[in-house]
Amino acid sequence: IAANHSIASLRFINAWKPVSETERSKSLQVLANGFMLFGRYDSTLLLMDTAIALNRRIYGDVSEALCANYLCLARAYNNLTRYQEALPYINKSIEIGRQVFQKPHPLLAKSIYVRGVIQANLKEFQAAVRDFEEAERMVRQALGETHPAVGNVYQMMGDTYNDMGDLETALNYSRRSLAIREATLGVHHGEVGYVCLYLGNLYLQTGDYPNAILYYERGYEIAIKDGNGTPGFDKASRMLFLYATVGDFVKEAAVFESMLRQGDWLTGFGERSEYVSN
Repeated sequence: IAANHSIASLRFINAWKPVSETERSKSLQVLANGFMLFGRYDSTLLLMDTAIALNRRIYGDVSEALCANYLCLARAYNNLTRYQEALPYINKSIEIGRQVFQKPHPLLAKSIYVRGVIQANLKEFQAAVRDFEEAERMVRQALGETHPAVGNVYQMMGDTYNDMGDLETALNYSRRSLAIREATLGVHHGEVGYVCLYLGNLYLQTGDYPNAILYYERGYEIAIKDGNGTPGFDKASRMLFLYATVGDFVKEAAVFESMLRQGDWLTGFGERSEYVSN
């Protein structure tokens, strides 16, 4: 079905004669990003192959459009968990971006960030940290110190240090991510809830149960107000464990009853997303 959608989109764009090649190229990029949002990665790959051929004909081998095309391909392969296939495309995007942009630019920053994500997925944590640190510097210079993108980079750095077993550094970056998201998105935003739940998990791992409860409760509350049901079975189960551990059996019972009442209590909450919109 996805392939049929992309083929139909290509036929429509190609048949629309008033559209210039430049506009056709932009339309292909928008469509590819749209298909990726819905998990139609085969369509994304097909559209990007067409866009790359078109942009090379229009601009040559080095252009902002090609930087974006190769980034899109890398993201699709990463989301398909085909990390080794994603690497050459993200490296190509970064190589082109460094030639195109003379100053820090959000598109190049995102390419470097995505390479960090891919490296982290490949368990190449030191390489991932280097990419995240460069992406952080570039985003701060291009978009400002408190842009939501900075918060997202901090969160990925927290994820990576957590995977490396460095919980204190993970907590530091996650707290910085939370501060930026609160300031830019509002204290009740779903992304703030996600970071609160993540911090609750980190504190749980360190054995700091009071702080774990504090952040889990806040994330749980945001999930309910945000219309996303409960924070998912795994996190609700951790809340049950925490309340039982500290002897707060009234709250333990309340969480359990809430889980039973919610029709979508098995649904996850606050899945991580990439920090720059398509």
